[in-house]
Amino acid sequence: MFVRFQVSTALGFVATFLVSSLTGLAGGAPFTALQILFVNLVMDGPPAMSLGVEPVSPDAMSKPPRPTGEPILNRTRLVRILLTSAVMAAGTLAVLTWSPGPEAEPGQATVAGTMAFVTFVFFQVFNLLNVRHDTHSVFSRRTLENPSMFLAGAAVIVLLVLIVEMDALHGFFTTTNLTSSQWLVCATVGSTILWAGELVKTVLRSRTRRPRARTMQPQPGRTP
Repeated sequence: MFVRFQVSTALGFVATFLVSSLTGLAGGAPFTALQILFVNLVMDGPPAMSLGVEPVSPDAMSKPPRPTGEPILNRTRLVRILLTSAVMAAGTLAVLTWSPGPEAEPGQATVAGTMAFVTFVFFQVFNLLNVRHDTHSVFSRRTLENPSMFLAGAAVIVLLVLIVEMDALHGFFTTTNLTSSQWLVCATVGSTILWAGELVKTVLRSRTRRPRARTMQPQPGRTP
């Protein structure tokens, strides 16, 4: 969980900056140094640590042990991390491109730059829910079993609101005030990573059910 969360954030950053540099969007620097620091220390700090106190899954003992030679990031996990990073980068760049007002520029507080920063943080908040289990849906009772994760996520959102809405912090983080509809756009785009994760989990659950269904079918010539 921790590795998936951290690596997906790092690759999302890399993809966002890479595309920005190649296209010249926001002068090749969509985020400022302090915004990057906020994501790396605040967003990737306490919320990621809260994954360490995640309750053990009830079906943990029914699963076979992981092969000794299997890497932490196997092919399935790596594909999911790449998908997550791609969704983060695409959503952030889309907001950066189509936000109202002047085009984002390095060192300038614009609505586009602020919305892109807020969207990326929302991506992390929703991804925190995604990485808790490989196949279990977020929309289940188990999601409520780790209150520290919700406290950490709520603290990040409160700090994010202060950074964007407090005039005294605008100069430090190069942000500007957003309207309620702009906040809603950022949260909606950030939530797409949750729906993408749910789709992947649904596919993985269907794959694990098929072998069981085959073993339950009676063979020809035998009575069940």
